[in-house]
Amino acid sequence: MLVISRTDFYHLVATLPEFAVRYREILELGFIMTQKRIYGFQGFDALEKVKWIITNQPHFLLRVSNKMAASYSEIPPSTISKIKPTLNQLAYCIFVPVGFKYNEV
Repeated sequence: MLVISRTDFYHLVATLPEFAVRYREILELGFIMTQKRIYGFQGFDALEKVKWIITNQPHFLLRVSNKMAASYSEIPPSTISKIKPTLNQLAYCIFVPVGFKYNEV
């Protein structure tokens, strides 16, 4: 893993146009995803929100606490607790390519 100080990072942004372009693209994508989530969730029920998260950010719900997932998705923590055990299987079914052989370790 590489580590860079904030000062050095912004020095790269200021001095290397290619680095600045990539940095801006990452920021723009983050902004777009946030806007889609905020405005898209307004009309969704809990199941539709979970489907959106699984489709667009497949491992998010499996990597964060129920409290964080509830805050992000605007779903009550109790609902997250109920659906989280099935998410691993759901994510596997959605994202595993056809013909892929799963070997349990």
